[in-house]
Amino acid sequence: MLVFRNQSLTPEQHINLARALTSININRFFKAVDGYPEIAEVLKEPEHRKKHR
Repeated sequence: MLVFRNQSLTPEQHINLARALTSININRFFKAVDGYPEIAEVLKEPEHRKKHR
């Protein structure tokens, strides 16, 4: 995963950047952004807590 802080990319720009770096593997574990199956939305909600082993 790469993190570019404080960037404003359109979904199309996001996909084009990803394609410039590598092939895109459609993620089947996370919800896709509507209209953009190449972009998976990964969120941690406040009620989600770290599990301890």
